[in-house]
Amino acid sequence: PRVLPIVAPADAADLITALEKEDLGDPRDRELSLLRSSGVIGDVVPDLDKETFIKISYPRNVEVEFGNTLTLDETKQRPSIIIGDMPRPDARYILAMVDPDAPSRQAPTEGQFLHWLVASDSIELKDPTTLVPYFGPGAPPKTGMHRYCFLLYRQEASAKTPTAPLDRPRFKVASWADKNDLKLIGANFFYAQNSVQ
Repeated sequence: PRVLPIVAPADAADLITALEKEDLGDPRDRELSLLRSSGVIGDVVPDLDKETFIKISYPRNVEVEFGNTLTLDETKQRPSIIIGDMPRPDARYILAMVDPDAPSRQAPTEGQFLHWLVASDSIELKDPTTLVPYFGPGAPPKTGMHRYCFLLYRQEASAKTPTAPLDRPRFKVASWADKNDLKLIGANFFYAQNSVQ
């Protein structure tokens, strides 16, 4: 496999342009490269056997696109989610949104901060069961860019819906998923920061 350098968010656009010029075959290879180079794979989850894509759309047609930069204002309201590639309809789907960089990437003492956790027996994630309500990104002033990660898990439909964690800070999504026998099948992320830097 190709090894890509860790890039700063300012360099993410350059990395995307470089990747687009290469023939990586399956678009999933490009997405996995971005997840690895940003540290989402590594810092947040150990690995990803990507089976599907997740389209995340905030109001006013603001989309999450594997490391693009959004504002805190654009992401205040809960987004809509579309799962692609028709995953198994006989399963339950769990979506988590976490910030591993709380309060900052240099000192993530509160990371991973859990921003949202929902479960659904529908692949469209319509009217999901809310395990933890949506709490929009709130990067503190002078803490630089934060990665906001969406992680899609599959669970056997016969299994009991996972129990919500008691706290949002210091939530370790990979450990929680292992404990509940969840399989990570998709991911996406964006960067955001406070306007005061």
